Amino acid sequence: MEFDEDVFLNAFTLASIGMVLVSSEGAYMKVNKSICKILGYEEAELMSKTFQDITHPDDLDESLDAIKQMLTGAPDQEVTTIGKKLITHTIRHFHDEDKLFRKTKFPLADMHGRIHSSLAEDMNKLIENFQNGNASIGELFDFLAGRVVSEHMLTEDKKFFLYLSDQ
Repeated sequence: MEFDEDVFLNAFTLASIGMVLVSSEGAYMKVNKSICKILGYEEAELMSKTFQDITHPDDLDESLDAIKQMLTGAPDQEVTTIGKKLITHTIRHFHDEDKLFRKTKFPLADMHGRIHSSLAEDMNKLIENFQNGNASIGELFDFLAGRVVSEHMLTEDKKFFLYLSDQ
């Protein structure tokens, strides 16, 4: 099949999932509206930043490792190891967040904990499917970006910050 740049650009621009083209140095070369919405930036503002600028410092080394492994065509096992580290870090974050929610008497803490448990279970299943050849590394990162960041952090976690601002 021949590459069709118009088809690619339309798919990129109209995608409901966040998509970016990033240089090997981390500079954004192209971003779509969905990623701008997910991350809360205007297009021009996001384009002036790098991948490293918007990645949490605790996640930066592992994220850069994952990108390096994918760019160099690392064996699936190495990419799986990095994916597992990202998931382990995310689950640890969930546990820390659950403690904070209980400590601050957040009224939705129990419900939020159940959401975390469900996400953690789905993440572990995805890693298992990847190891068995039934999922791609792209699906893993789509899950982290879509379900964890976009759907969870930008909706459910936002409720906690609204709660804090009312206290």
